[in-house]
Amino acid sequence: MSARSLTRACRASAEDPDIEPLGAMAIYRLTLAWPDTDGLLAVLNEKTSLLDAIVIDRKRVGIVAD
Repeated sequence: MSARSLTRACRASAEDPDIEPLGAMAIYRLTLAWPDTDGLLAVLNEKTSLLDAIVIDRKRVGIVAD
């Protein structure tokens, strides 16, 4: 979700009483790499998710809250 989309969603939730307000959301920096053959086969055979197969490093860099 882009920052602009998040801002629109926050404004819409503030204006519409039927929508629950969004909570704090973390922002992460991900380091990705192509999976090896075994990793790709695990994804294709649904033993692991694609995200789990390609993420090497995940670091939280911030939190967004309204």
